[in-house]
Amino acid sequence: MRLKQIAITRYIAIILLAIFGSTPVFAAETADQILDRTAKQISTAPSIKANYSLATTDGGKASGTMTLCGDKFTMTSGDMSVWFDGKTQWTLIPANEEVNITEPTQQELQQVNPVLIIKAFRQGYTATMVRQNDTEAVITLKAKQANAEIPLATVTISKSNYMPREISFKMSSGQRATIRIPSITTGKKLATNVFQYPKSKYPNIEIVDLR
Repeated sequence: MRLKQIAITRYIAIILLAIFGSTPVFAAETADQILDRTAKQISTAPSIKANYSLATTDGGKASGTMTLCGDKFTMTSGDMSVWFDGKTQWTLIPANEEVNITEPTQQELQQVNPVLIIKAFRQGYTATMVRQNDTEAVITLKAKQANAEIPLATVTISKSNYMPREISFKMSSGQRATIRIPSITTGKKLATNVFQYPKSKYPNIEIVDLR
């Protein structure tokens, strides 16, 4: 069950990081151009913070926050917290009373790093503008490879603020999920230690170094 929750959280990261920063130019640009601008905005924003909630077709639920700053990020949900400072990743699961330390490979980072994820979507997915009206625009992302972890995703973006407000996606297992994002904000640049495990805050947690 714990591994399942971690997998769901990773899927959240994949989808959220894929659509941050969408821009208000739908009338003049294609879906591909919007994704290109997304990558640029993520790269140049001092920091980005998002709140999210997730519901899956098998009854799973999760909610939390994610903060991004360049290639660094933090992510929290009810069962897990993750810190990545650009090299080292700490994954804390309080129920297990341990934090795992790793140095993710390029392939592993492609599942959570904002810029790499956008590149992956541009290279591995076909983006299509489904519809748009005065209030919203809808884009689908269809995987080019049949064995992709997420074969299909649909992103709904509000035209009132040009931020994503709902993402529905299908996993390779056949399970479907919907993420709702009540808020996404940009902020100032954050210090590196924000993205490092605060050891003093968890004195009774066992550290498992897997590097």
